[in-house]
Amino acid sequence: NLKEGQQVSFTAQIQLLKCPEDPRDWTQTIHISPVGINEVMQIQLTMLCSCPCEKPGSIGYQVHANSCSSHGTSMCGICNCDDSYFGNKCECSATDLTSKFANDTSCRADSTSTTDCSGRGNCVCGACECHKRPNPIEIISGKHCECDNFSCERNRNQLCSGPDHGTCECGRCKCKPGWTGANCGCQESNDTCMPPGGGEVCSGHGVCECGVCKCTVNDQGRFSGRH
Repeated sequence: NLKEGQQVSFTAQIQLLKCPEDPRDWTQTIHISPVGINEVMQIQLTMLCSCPCEKPGSIGYQVHANSCSSHGTSMCGICNCDDSYFGNKCECSATDLTSKFANDTSCRADSTSTTDCSGRGNCVCGACECHKRPNPIEIISGKHCECDNFSCERNRNQLCSGPDHGTCECGRCKCKPGWTGANCGCQESNDTCMPPGGGEVCSGHGVCECGVCKCTVNDQGRFSGRH
């Protein structure tokens, strides 16, 4: 029902399923014409079947690139490894038996373990690359990614009772001078366990634990009181 002088918009969806083997066929001409009208719309189509950075001499093409461990060619930002090398950066040697079978031993804590890198990293050429945490302050470390600085005991929702008390190293609190305990929440000093008039710690009838007297029990009964 088109009339002379009427403007019409056409929408065409063209999908390339396969590139022709002959590069001379990578440029094609497509004709689109409405039924009943003696007019043709001509489309010049150029297929992108190769990238310039894949060709020698281009900016993105570098043989024996440092980013590929000097064992591959950098093409469009991706390493194309030389024969006998593999890995994202061509860092692994396929001819090295140690690299071939390292995943079975070097990346596991002991012979009974079946998990590489403690389940917290990837085994690359016999060495663990530990996962990154969303929080950059939280770090997984260790030969087998067995350590971290965020899973230590907390006190009042602070690791190791806060930075003034201690630091988290390989899952355990390392207390600063003057502090002790699993979460570094206890003072080493026994001052709070000393009776007001002086004398022995907890009056000699108990032990001082984390600044508080724990009274002992003898044949005559249990001692009580703050000191």
